[in-house]
Amino acid sequence: MNASRLPRSLFPVLTASLLLVSTATFAQDTPDIPAPPTPTSSPPKGEASDRGQKPTDAPTETQAAPEVNAPAASAPAAASAEPVAQVSAAPKPAEPSRARHHRKAPSLSGDTGLLRVGSAYGAAPRTIRIGLGLDWFSKGGVIEEIDELSRFGATLTLSGSPIDYLELWLGWRAQSTTSNLTDPGLLQAMGDLTFGARGYYPIVPSVSLGADVALTFVSGIGDNSIDFGSTLAKFRLLGSFDFQKAADIPLVGHVNLGMIADGSENLATEPLTVSERFAFGISNYHRFTAGFGVEVPVPYVTPYLEYTLEVPLGYVGTPGIVLEARQRAGLVGTRAAGQTAVNTVALPAVQRVMPQRLTPGVRVTAIPDLTLDLALEIGLTPDTASGVVPVAPFNLIFLASYVLDPFSDKTSGPPIVVPVLIPEIKEAPPAAPETGTILGRVKSQVDGRPVADAIVIFDRGTPVATGADGRFVSPAMEPGPVKVTVRREGFKPALADLEVVLEEQGAVEMVLVPDVKRGVLRGRVTDAKGAAIAKAKLELIGPERTTIETNASGVFEAKLLEGTYQLLADTDGFFRLAKRTDVLADTTSDAQLVLRARPTNPIVDANASRVILKRSIYFRGRTAELSDRDKEVLAALVDLLLTRTDVKRIRVESHVDRANPDADTRLTQERAETIKAYIVENGVDESRVDAVGMGSEKPRAPNVTPRARDENKRVEISVIQ
Repeated sequence: MNASRLPRSLFPVLTASLLLVSTATFAQDTPDIPAPPTPTSSPPKGEASDRGQKPTDAPTETQAAPEVNAPAASAPAAASAEPVAQVSAAPKPAEPSRARHHRKAPSLSGDTGLLRVGSAYGAAPRTIRIGLGLDWFSKGGVIEEIDELSRFGATLTLSGSPIDYLELWLGWRAQSTTSNLTDPGLLQAMGDLTFGARGYYPIVPSVSLGADVALTFVSGIGDNSIDFGSTLAKFRLLGSFDFQKAADIPLVGHVNLGMIADGSENLATEPLTVSERFAFGISNYHRFTAGFGVEVPVPYVTPYLEYTLEVPLGYVGTPGIVLEARQRAGLVGTRAAGQTAVNTVALPAVQRVMPQRLTPGVRVTAIPDLTLDLALEIGLTPDTASGVVPVAPFNLIFLASYVLDPFSDKTSGPPIVVPVLIPEIKEAPPAAPETGTILGRVKSQVDGRPVADAIVIFDRGTPVATGADGRFVSPAMEPGPVKVTVRREGFKPALADLEVVLEEQGAVEMVLVPDVKRGVLRGRVTDAKGAAIAKAKLELIGPERTTIETNASGVFEAKLLEGTYQLLADTDGFFRLAKRTDVLADTTSDAQLVLRARPTNPIVDANASRVILKRSIYFRGRTAELSDRDKEVLAALVDLLLTRTDVKRIRVESHVDRANPDADTRLTQERAETIKAYIVENGVDESRVDAVGMGSEKPRAPNVTPRARDENKRVEISVIQ
């Protein structure tokens, strides 16, 4: 293989596929009226509704309007009209739609089924389905003991049922394979195109039979043109059995039997290795195929399990020899039992190389019209042979499909209800009882200010809320005594016995007493070695603000209003730091502060563009764990940020000395985040700190000497104004 065989990258293909699926999601109309009722005509035999609902019987004729009699000329003026009957006009019935026994979705090839096993139950007629499939695996020792093999593939499908019992589909497949056994190591197969058609018919409600045919036009090696001489033709007989309809068991089974006429060997113009055949999917044999699958269509999810088998026709193994692939690598001139030596590699028995796959999966159907599949395809083939495409030991597969229904009848809707008004003589209503209201105002006991949004509750009326001026008006009530309760968060409830009178009365004033909730904050201040710091000054900033000192044991205690406080420690000889803590009502909260001694000479400084670290920050080995010496430098950095208001924002950059892009970037990002977490935990606002891992992209010197590597392994902090 040579580099000229490498077509374009898969990334543009995947981007276009994802955009197409996203566009399909918004392609449906969103009507402004409710969905139409169940169609009046029943679906075909053995089918349920297309949305998974049971069909219901629609009215067979429009209800007749009742006869309306004109009122007598002597009807009194107090007579009024009110509706006493309705006439329903039946809407245009929706078209009958081919139903689904259970939720269906395209397979990896585009036809209705599981992952590779097809279903004899087709999709709803006159619908279109768009599918996107992604598959990946990576493993060593697949073909030979020293190989490192990985593959990533993408499939885009379009399928639909133009008429009942017929399904058509189109599939486009591309894949990229990397192997250390090929030259070049990256091999791509682009643009394999598949056309397929399936016919099926439910012979009884629980059993459906069908057959399908598919042609796959394989793209040439090294370009995107179609090589018609390498076409694959696939034929299958299908059978599906719905146990739900037969025995009320939520289980559906599928059986497939078929043949593959494979012409892919015509792609190769020169001998290919087993690894190259695997990358391009080239086989020397036609194959008999069989597939079995079961699924459990429960609400929202459908677990399933399938098994597929391919038997290469015309393949003959070397008699008397059973070798593993690793044992057979490089073997030439093997003598079989009772035969002369041949200049070829011994071939294992057919049962050891025929492709077999066992696939558990789950299909998510919770979102209307969108189906998501996640499956793990497990290869059961124990050996490999020249001419037979190897089976990957596993394959992680994701499928997404969306159904479009552009041909449905959107004119149908709910019945139109026409009210019929019939005049009717009514007696004059009795006179309403006389009522009165209570006017009031709610204020605070502390400062006399009005209390807004207080809830005023009456024992025989609807509650009301006070306005911004603290005033309220009760609902209309009959005269007499009434109990009033006023509630407002932060205040104790206020109760009053009032009287509703008919004549106008002045406003009632109700006073709310603040409900003060306090808790205890207790803690201890020590140095880095655990020794108590006496007379440490602590400033508490929160719902109330106060300053306290620690006693000889470094302990402090304060009774405070409930809320969140910031503890700012500012003691001579130690770096400043701040901690946030919550004080809960009737609860003792704990806060422990560890202060680090301030050295004689500053170890951190800052100018207009950067923070100057006079002592480097080192981590423990190649981890993101800070040492005690590192924490002393960061304590000085916290002190600077709490003191210098001109340093508004900083950017922490971490660098390493090795050139392993993925590992280095991940490690330096973790280290930068560790530094940021320490700074924020000790009182600096998170919005003032950015953390970036630079990996090994910007070394100060070549990584050839220990001193140069030490220079490259560094932390830099810049000032962002």
